[in-house]
Amino acid sequence: MNNNIVKIRYVKNEDKTFWFSLDKHLPPAEFDKKVRDKQGYVLNLGYSDCGTLLMPNQPTELFLIKKIK
Repeated sequence: MNNNIVKIRYVKNEDKTFWFSLDKHLPPAEFDKKVRDKQGYVLNLGYSDCGTLLMPNQPTELFLIKKIK
């Protein structure tokens, strides 16, 4: 049986501290909009943000890392 269950849900006001620990550049009003419009998601798989790649006229590439036990 696989115990690594993925939980995805809409972001809530109580996620604000966690969200800003990951995205330090998001304006607080934009976070409030994500909550109100159900645009943001909370996903926990044990990954941590380790960087991004920004290219002109392209979506941001996110780089994640996970400690392997």
